[in-house]
Amino acid sequence: MKQWTRTAPGQFILWLLILLFGEIAAAAGFASLYMLQKDYYSLSEEQLSQQAISRRASSDLYELSGEILVRGSLQYPDYTETQLTSRGIEFFRIEETGQNHQTLYEYGDADALKNTSLCFSRKLDWGTVSADMLASDLDSDYTDAESYTESFPVQYTGPYTATAVYESEDSFAAELLYVQVLWQLRYYAPLLAGLCVLLTVILTAVMLHAAGRRRGTEQAYPGFFTRVPYDIFTLLAFAFGLVTLLPLEFAVGAATLPRSIAALGIAVLYALTVLLLWLRETAIRHRLGGVWRGSVAAWLWHFCLRCLHGAAQLPLIPLTTALAVVITLGELLGLLLFADWYPGILLFLWGLEKLILLPCVLYTALSCQKLRTHTHQLAQGELDKTLDTSHMVGALKAHAQDLNAIAGSIDAAVSQRTRSERFKAELITNVSHDIKTPLTSIINYTDLICREKCDNPRITEYAQVLHRQGERLKKLLVDLVEASKASTGNLEVHRAPCRVDVLLDQAAGEYEQRLAQSGLTLVLQKPETGLVILADGRHLWRVFDNLMNNICKYALSGTRVYLTLAQAGTKVRVSFRNISRDPLDMPAAQLLERFARGDAARTTEGSGLGLSIAQSLTELQGGKMELSVDGDLFKVVLSFPLSETQPLTPGPAAAEAEE
Repeated sequence: MKQWTRTAPGQFILWLLILLFGEIAAAAGFASLYMLQKDYYSLSEEQLSQQAISRRASSDLYELSGEILVRGSLQYPDYTETQLTSRGIEFFRIEETGQNHQTLYEYGDADALKNTSLCFSRKLDWGTVSADMLASDLDSDYTDAESYTESFPVQYTGPYTATAVYESEDSFAAELLYVQVLWQLRYYAPLLAGLCVLLTVILTAVMLHAAGRRRGTEQAYPGFFTRVPYDIFTLLAFAFGLVTLLPLEFAVGAATLPRSIAALGIAVLYALTVLLLWLRETAIRHRLGGVWRGSVAAWLWHFCLRCLHGAAQLPLIPLTTALAVVITLGELLGLLLFADWYPGILLFLWGLEKLILLPCVLYTALSCQKLRTHTHQLAQGELDKTLDTSHMVGALKAHAQDLNAIAGSIDAAVSQRTRSERFKAELITNVSHDIKTPLTSIINYTDLICREKCDNPRITEYAQVLHRQGERLKKLLVDLVEASKASTGNLEVHRAPCRVDVLLDQAAGEYEQRLAQSGLTLVLQKPETGLVILADGRHLWRVFDNLMNNICKYALSGTRVYLTLAQAGTKVRVSFRNISRDPLDMPAAQLLERFARGDAARTTEGSGLGLSIAQSLTELQGGKMELSVDGDLFKVVLSFPLSETQPLTPGPAAAEAEE
């Protein structure tokens, strides 16, 4: 059955069935409405018959009176008699009921008035009816009063009474038959209408499901009208559908029910044909990939989008300037053309322009706000946020895409660096731990060899060299682990009030002898009052220790070393200054890198980690370390926020310094 509906005969039969059931539904529905209006559901059959007879008789009286009195049919008695007998009228009289009571026309035997129930009378007053109205009502060929009165002069204006006696009820056989048939169908007609409507809908759905498809395949094929743009096709269908109004108007104004039903049938047949054709073509286009694809409206829409997209490719400032110029020129043109003659048109154009301008301004403002918010998020380090660019165009969209690309690149770089740092820290920690155990054994055994009495003095000398180099290697491993932990933030930091001046005195005292051996003179400058900062005393002492050790290694012999402690606003600044022994042929930032050394020949003992560790420890305590190089002048400045809290003890660094 499904495949049969996709064949040409199946489609044709479905089409015929839809038209058939549609016609039946329309006729039954119209008849149901007619019976509801004529009280078929509240009156008896006899009462309905009497109403039908009365309506027919009233119509005859009105029409015959006009024919006889107004159109001059008194001059044609044969024609008038034919009109009366064809209607089954036995007796007919027209009497003037005004001031001059008289009989104007009489046909038949007056005895017919006696003992009959088919006598009807109607009072009419043609004096209230103009010649114009008579011309339009009685003869459509005459549309004006002058031409009408020239051909058919109005002889009588009334008031008058028309009386008619019908031979028998056989004169109303057609009307009585209509009543009888409708009376029998008064309950079946609504049911029939509903059933036919349901069948029409079902069959239409089946036809639309099979539209455009062929037997044995689900693929859709274009129809006969598919090449016509959809909007043009729709307009043509609507235009042809307007023709349906003509028979519908006739159906409403028809004097008898059969004529109304016939006119309605023609209208329904035509309307269903046009509607089915439109629905079928819509279904085919939908299966082919789009209803509006290839339509004139779609072409215009895409053309406008291409124009807007092309305009949006302009830089933002020229585009904004161009829009402002166009709007200004438009308003100026409106003022020049319509200000004096058409203020309403000017107001309309001005309001239309503002309605177009307002969404554009709001769109630009919202897009800029999105860009600003996303940029702020990037500045705050929220690299996982992505800006939605689906509703942006032109330069704004390109800028948003660039921001998303930057965020992705930064996030990838940060993730890669974090993984690399974590890997290096773990590698250094694991390797240092593995090396430390055998290295400790080597140091211990070399110490034992040095204590033993040996006949060969060179053995003792070799053991001492191994011992010193082992200690150096051990210190290097400790520096590596500490540098790794400091750079990754894995060190525990316990910040507490700490006296910087006391800790600096301890560092000067600790390195006094080494400075003297290196030929260096220490100059310590500090305020008389103590300065308190929040820091971890052990880590801060390690910073001072690394910096002093660096001075002892690389400072020029015979020069002065300056240690300065001062307060600068809310900051405490500690500076270390010395003259370098070797030329500093690298920038200051490079000296802070790991394994960077001031002597290119690497003649001194050092790991190149001292400055890097000092910087990491300083930052972990909330401070800042700045390094500068001016010729041979080497300067390091430490800055810490000043604390107003006074420490209870000089600080935990004192015990470590004494050790």
